Amino acid sequence: MGSIDAITDKAQNLTIVTGTGPLTADELIDWVQQYYAGEVTRFILWDLTKATLSAISFEEVEAHAKSFNRLTGPRQGGRSAFVFDSDLEYGLGRMYQALSEIENVPIEFQTFRDIDEARQWLGLDDAGTALAGADEA
Repeated sequence: MGSIDAITDKAQNLTIVTGTGPLTADELIDWVQQYYAGEVTRFILWDLTKATLSAISFEEVEAHAKSFNRLTGPRQGGRSAFVFDSDLEYGLGRMYQALSEIENVPIEFQTFRDIDEARQWLGLDDAGTALAGADEA
């Protein structure tokens, strides 16, 4: 069982999510549902470089992408960046990105192997600034 932790940087309208260990689709879906029940930010940076998603099937990725539209209202026009360092997880991220586009989810998703590239795509300041004054989510 893995863990998902998050911090919020209100100044940059950013949530930084860090996943570690083996994560299941249910764990990710539970986190997303809890997140959308609270205060959301325009940008989410998913640091999944220390997570393992090998227990997640294509069908689970597809089901999540199809059901995601009902949650996204508060973040319409937002961006989410996924950062992975393994080929399997990177492939799952790209698959989710493609399925979300097919389902017309009104949030942009992009998958990266480098956290600095993800931050740049999100239009954020350098890493030190984002964490300064961040609140635990």
